[in-house]
Amino acid sequence: GGIIGEDGLDGIKIGGVYPGSSFALFQQQILNFKHRGIILALSTKNNEEDVINVFKNHPMMILKLSDITIIKANWDDKAANVSQIANELNIGLDSIVFVDDSKFECEWVSSKLPEVKVIHLNEEPCFHINKLLDRGYFDSLTYLEEDNKKTERYKAEVLRKKLIKGSNTYEDYLKSLNLEVIIQKATNQSLERVAQLTQKTNQFNLSTKRYTLGQIDKMFKSNNYSIYTISANDNIADLGIIGAAIIFHDKNKSVVDSFMMSCRALGRGLEFAFLTYIIEELRLKEENIVEGIFIPTKKNQQTETFYQKNNFIIIKQSEEITTWKFNMLENKLNPYPKWIKLNSKKIKS
Repeated sequence: GGIIGEDGLDGIKIGGVYPGSSFALFQQQILNFKHRGIILALSTKNNEEDVINVFKNHPMMILKLSDITIIKANWDDKAANVSQIANELNIGLDSIVFVDDSKFECEWVSSKLPEVKVIHLNEEPCFHINKLLDRGYFDSLTYLEEDNKKTERYKAEVLRKKLIKGSNTYEDYLKSLNLEVIIQKATNQSLERVAQLTQKTNQFNLSTKRYTLGQIDKMFKSNNYSIYTISANDNIADLGIIGAAIIFHDKNKSVVDSFMMSCRALGRGLEFAFLTYIIEELRLKEENIVEGIFIPTKKNQQTETFYQKNNFIIIKQSEEITTWKFNMLENKLNPYPKWIKLNSKKIKS
């Protein structure tokens, strides 16, 4: 409550009696979101040092600097700041909820960024929490430990982008990360994460098929399916399980039913290493034909040529679906990126 630039640290209202008590409860609800894997970012028209001072030195603050992934404290318009936040986090604008008590700011963001959901806190502070919750934007049926670590992982991603600028080449930067990758068959413990990836991954998802945990569990127990996961960590942070693939074994060929990668892991060549590993595994089973399907959506255009880049050829194509084929006796398998250590083994140059 109040305006930090005018009221100063001691003049703003947080905690204590009303209305400060309502703002403290509001912050607690925001913190609850963070613990459920919702990324918190701040766009504020203020001097950055004044904002930092509140987080560090106001005794009633519930939210801490460590809870916020990105802070944009400047005098730029908030639509521009929200666009920068989306770009730096590598998330879609349609995944953002913008909350503000200024009607002007809400209308401006709505007009400039129609994909963004906007909540105008135009009521008394005691109603702010209801305004946050009543549209269902933050409803979720599942919660994983992966969600609780999401803030730290996205903050690490922002740090990685800063490090890129200090490297001579992008490959030098990737080598400096000491990237370690583990690709393996899914386990009972990873099935829920696999289901979550099928339900939430949009940008790098070749078929965008959505599966429940029950459906994933049924595939896991079937001899007709193989499910793979890929995890990664580097000298900045542990990324956890960032990708999954579901393979259907159909007579003398295998079909890549689903292949997806979290957007936070893109740009390191991990998706290519993941597919190469799976094809090598299938070759051990003497399955010489691998087919992959691409089903286009509004969000997964970047994956349209993924199979082509991995030396697959088109065998069937329509507006709804494209089927690609890799013949292990004819097509060349892409090498692993030389800047990763795969399953504890360094890739040879």
